[in-house]
Amino acid sequence: MIKEFKKYIISIGIQSAVMHQRVEEIYQDCLKILPEKPKDIFVDEYIDSDGRRHFECLNFITPKVFISADNFISTKDYRLTSLIQPLYFLQIINTDYDLKKATKKSHLIIEARFAIAGRYTLKASRGNCDVLLNITKKYFIPRLDNI
Repeated sequence: MIKEFKKYIISIGIQSAVMHQRVEEIYQDCLKILPEKPKDIFVDEYIDSDGRRHFECLNFITPKVFISADNFISTKDYRLTSLIQPLYFLQIINTDYDLKKATKKSHLIIEARFAIAGRYTLKASRGNCDVLLNITKKYFIPRLDNI
């Protein structure tokens, strides 16, 4: 796995060697499945009322394909969506986030629906909000122009 991806998963609180290995396994599967290497990574996560962070879905993104590994900690269940098709709906829900710099209280939810198939709801907290916003600007917002 590339160095930037390792740095990212550490930055959002994925510390255990077992989880690092799992991310690496899924990354290697992506290299076998996809026609090109992933350019970006994003982990869906949220913080519960007790302040614990929960990791739900591991996403790798190429300019043409969005691949998600739902419940990546326990399964290898992959969903692929073409990023070439138009996006017909995009919802941005933010809490305590000014869309510039995340704080410890920040939360961001992005819901994206593609014209033919595929719907994604991506969740982020704290500094991961900045990553999700950048992915939204890079991969989703440009697709709105295709309608």
